[in-house]
Amino acid sequence: MYHMQPYLTVDSFLRHAETYMPHLAASLSSLSPEKVAQALTAKSCCEEHSYEKLEWLGDAVLKMVQTDSLLYSTDFSEWIHFLHEGDLSTLRSVMGCNDRLAAVCQDLKIDQFVITAPLGRGQWAPSSLELYTPSTAGLDDGEGAVEMESVSQKTFADVIESLLGLVYLTSGYDKATLAADELQVTLARNKELNAPMERQLSVSPGKLAAARALTGHKNFHRQDLVQEAFTHPTAVNPATPSYQRLEWIGDALLCLKAREWIYTTFPEMEVGQMVAIEASLVSNETLAYIAIRHGLLKHLDHCDQTLPGRIENYERRARELQRGLWSTNPPKTAADVVESVIGAVYMDSGFAFGMQAVGHILSPLFQVLEKLYAEDKNLMMMHPKKEMLEIAGSLLTVKVAREEDFATQQPTTCVWLGKEWGKASTEGQGMYVGFIECLGINVVSVLDSSCEVAQNRACALVVDMMKRYPDLLDRVQKGRYLLESSCGREEKQRNSEESPDETDYNISNQNNNPVAEIAQQESARSVTMNDLDPEERKGLLWEVDENLHGWI
Repeated sequence: MYHMQPYLTVDSFLRHAETYMPHLAASLSSLSPEKVAQALTAKSCCEEHSYEKLEWLGDAVLKMVQTDSLLYSTDFSEWIHFLHEGDLSTLRSVMGCNDRLAAVCQDLKIDQFVITAPLGRGQWAPSSLELYTPSTAGLDDGEGAVEMESVSQKTFADVIESLLGLVYLTSGYDKATLAADELQVTLARNKELNAPMERQLSVSPGKLAAARALTGHKNFHRQDLVQEAFTHPTAVNPATPSYQRLEWIGDALLCLKAREWIYTTFPEMEVGQMVAIEASLVSNETLAYIAIRHGLLKHLDHCDQTLPGRIENYERRARELQRGLWSTNPPKTAADVVESVIGAVYMDSGFAFGMQAVGHILSPLFQVLEKLYAEDKNLMMMHPKKEMLEIAGSLLTVKVAREEDFATQQPTTCVWLGKEWGKASTEGQGMYVGFIECLGINVVSVLDSSCEVAQNRACALVVDMMKRYPDLLDRVQKGRYLLESSCGREEKQRNSEESPDETDYNISNQNNNPVAEIAQQESARSVTMNDLDPEERKGLLWEVDENLHGWI
């Protein structure tokens, strides 16, 4: 009976769903009890399978369903054309916030079927019986009482998303939409509100050809959508709205397709690894690179006088300098156009064609990722700044300064200029120095015309150094441990409002802090590039800098 409990829970849940959520029940009834139980099992159960991955996928399903819901909402559809992409995203976020999803879970009584704790033989009883707990009346201070931990609201919200993810995987998008309606996470809508309209609008052959080449979608029934996809918010065209709405739709499609592909292609991956790969696939840097590869930006209608210069600078970095993914600083507009063209396909021909368009756009990257993962199961396509902070925590800090300011503050510090070491100039020519510090000690400094790129390149160099030198990585991690241990003791003292013990040290007091001194000796000084052989140092930086995360 003990081992049958999960099956009994699933059976009870399905019978409950048949009464109150028939579409959801119909989609789940053909699945194995183990799969349904997975969607109801929180990670806190410490079971082999939990809803964690399904919830991650379901979050993207919910995002797409609610995008669709807002587009055809009887209350909001007439306003969608006039709202900024940020406002549209805010509306969607409010619809799918944890508080709302948790309330839905409780209102529909789904919360009583959520498996939140591992089964324990000593405290287990069949679900139809009540476990007898001896009365604690009369015990001093409640000693001996059994206190049940409350389940977090996020857990209930996660279950709603995991159920949607499971329905989408097994029954498709239309069934997931019906299930979302039953789960009360959508709005009343009318598909006829945005029915295709014949609009006489002249679209240049170049725009149409670019949209077709990018998406593989050859037959646009509404060419006015293509014009809309290439219309920047600064463009003055009363006949055509800007691409804000289409960009917002394309963002949801990209998110869902990327997560679905990762989930089905790498089912054994940990969620953290999935999240990192998705972030790289749909990042502004990736989409911007795709935009220039397909020549989309030359078709953009806009009145932004700064945009051509920024686009030209980005294209020069990406093409002429052969810079990789994180060593460019693309204008957001470049990524927006890719998303808006995807949105145009969706509005023109529906969900299935929209997903096909995303698959067509990302297929070269999918192939590269599959090859890389076959070579390295620990593949993490992570932004260098995030990767460095994951390794070193607060031990290393990322900073940036104008070249002339850096030269004044640190005149003797060596700076990597791209091909050789040198010093920052006090004259400055619109350049920036990105640098990494460890408890005030400069680790590495990189010069670049973009403040963001300077920081990214500096982070990437430090990460690669630590990966190439295991002893260096060990010292950094030891320094991080010492630093965080010291900060933990300091925080504990503040919380308890006790006077400091003689053996505890304030990490901010560098003049009388043995812990900080050890951290500096074991980490900061060993991290500095100046300790490496000059030729080895130059070779390392040249190789990393020239191929900085250039996986596209």
